[in-house]
Amino acid sequence: QQEQYRLIAARNFLLPQLDLVGRSRLRGFGDDLLGDGGNRFDSAFSDFYSFDHQEWQFGLEMDVPVGRRQAKAAVANAKLELNRQRAILDEQRRALTYDVNNAYAEVSSAYAALKTSRTIVEAAETRLKASSALFDRDKLQIEFLLDAQQQLVQAQQQFAEDQSRYSLALINLNASTGTLVRDLGISIANNDCGVQVVQAIGQTLP
Repeated sequence: QQEQYRLIAARNFLLPQLDLVGRSRLRGFGDDLLGDGGNRFDSAFSDFYSFDHQEWQFGLEMDVPVGRRQAKAAVANAKLELNRQRAILDEQRRALTYDVNNAYAEVSSAYAALKTSRTIVEAAETRLKASSALFDRDKLQIEFLLDAQQQLVQAQQQFAEDQSRYSLALINLNASTGTLVRDLGISIANNDCGVQVVQAIGQTLP
């Protein structure tokens, strides 16, 4: 937007300059500046304060530079800079869109893995309860009970890893969309001296 304003300003220099002009002038005539004779025109100073020689001028003045080469060069340069900034903005938008899409995909994948891990944990807990009940009634060998316990530990470990992955995916998504600072309850403001002040959890940091 700043480059667009610069282009508009450069184009304005291509326009003719029309000015409203006005002038008032008071003259004094004499043989000498001060003079001491009795004649009126012996002293220019005295004739000046007689206010008999006043001039007034009022009108319009238009200025059109020949060729306007400097203004045209400024417009061309402003157009090039505007196109360059637009290209940079488009590339930033594409990169941001790519990052946000990847972040959304990672959140969806991590959430699906988390649901699966939770289901596996529940199944392992059910198996361990059943194995413990059979082992208490001497209907199950101890190695099967140990295998059920090991399966539950592995499922819980995988569930914890998937929880961490899902949390990191959410943080990455918030960072990509620019809402991470707001979601953490942090606000940034400028004081009268122009120094940034970070406020978090009701505290103001210098």
